[in-house]
Amino acid sequence: VSIELFQRLNEEEKAQVKNAFHGINRMKVLVSHENSNLDITGRTLQCLMPTGWLNDEVVNLYLLLLKEREARDPTKYLKCHFFNSFFYTRLVGESGSNYVYKDVRRWTTNRKLGYDLIDCHMERKFMYLDSLTTADPTQILNALAKYFVDEVKDKNGKDIDVSSWDKVPVQKNLPRQHNLYDCGMFMLKYIDFYSRVLSLDFCQDDMQYFRIQFRKPAIAYFSPLTRNHDDDMKSIHKGIVDSETESESGSYEILGQAKDVPNMEHERVRNTSMETESDNSDKEESEEDESDNSDKEESEEDELCVLQDALEATSFFSGYQQKLLLSNLKKLKAKKINELSDEWKALLNEELQLKIKKLIFASKLASVGVSA
Repeated sequence: VSIELFQRLNEEEKAQVKNAFHGINRMKVLVSHENSNLDITGRTLQCLMPTGWLNDEVVNLYLLLLKEREARDPTKYLKCHFFNSFFYTRLVGESGSNYVYKDVRRWTTNRKLGYDLIDCHMERKFMYLDSLTTADPTQILNALAKYFVDEVKDKNGKDIDVSSWDKVPVQKNLPRQHNLYDCGMFMLKYIDFYSRVLSLDFCQDDMQYFRIQFRKPAIAYFSPLTRNHDDDMKSIHKGIVDSETESESGSYEILGQAKDVPNMEHERVRNTSMETESDNSDKEESEEDESDNSDKEESEEDELCVLQDALEATSFFSGYQQKLLLSNLKKLKAKKINELSDEWKALLNEELQLKIKKLIFASKLASVGVSA
């Protein structure tokens, strides 16, 4: 495996990453991909925190950069076409069993693919990689095979028979995840390693390092993709905006979806935050202290980011409640923050486990022709 894949960040890069993930940068656009009009804010990048679920913006930007990497050095990387993260759901619907080719017909052209579909296959094989093994591979592989037949017919006007092609749910020696939040990370590393024509020589223990490696929104966004290509990097990102230009009022803004909440619930949360709201001077002093960047304060800030992500990830609290709860959390001591952070992670993990169980159940229903 190339040492480039596991190359550590230098001190300057670590400092830039820390700056990008500071709470004051949450609402700023840290990375702009001009070719696709994708803007990535600090808040969006929070999905790269240790227990975050990768969001579609980060996943799709990574895939775009993989394609640009291939274009820069076509002799080094396998020629691939990457659909974005919405493709499969659009093809088969939310249930996974409502296949409609016309819904994705315009997603490709011969120009986009860059080759004749008839000649592109080499092993006559459909492969499916699942780090968590939660879905029915047969249904997915059949849908992909049907899509390929329809795509060749539509773009080339030819009928092909793929009934003899292998449909392989890859299981042997496949790196597996041991939690419920690294799905996106495993998917991207499957793609990254495969496009390098490398064996999938990584494991769960490597995921936290890969997350750290991905947190470079400045001099080389998504490190292995843009390293040593300074000219290309200028078109990929615009760097980190000076954090000092951020107003105090926007430092910890949460863009949670507001929901109707009973007055009693509002009052209960309001009471818990009374001390914070009545002492603005103390709040300003505490936030000024945070800007000193001592190791202890940075540690507390990291935990607050985790807690804020937890608040945003759950639908139980309204945006109003999230803001008040976060204000109170900022007043707590580091030890208490750590305790609450662990508790939030545990609660979120339970919520994610329930979602996974629902997905598995829906998949089972779909496999017998019943809509969940």
